[in-house]
Amino acid sequence: MFSKEPDLPLATSYCLCSAMSYEKMLNKQKQNPLIFTEFIDQYTDCNRGCGSCIENLYTYLSENKLLIE
Repeated sequence: MFSKEPDLPLATSYCLCSAMSYEKMLNKQKQNPLIFTEFIDQYTDCNRGCGSCIENLYTYLSENKLLIE
């Protein structure tokens, strides 16, 4: 699938495809939780861009109990 990028503090992580920080995307998930595929479709542009953030976002959501399956 996608290679894991280096772990960076969340506030400094940025998704180029979505033109927003991980923090902003994850705050949307906290406010209105969606299953992961819907999270990617609604809160990011990863499916229309490079998609390199998807694995890191999945891991972060899972580790922080924000992942809905």
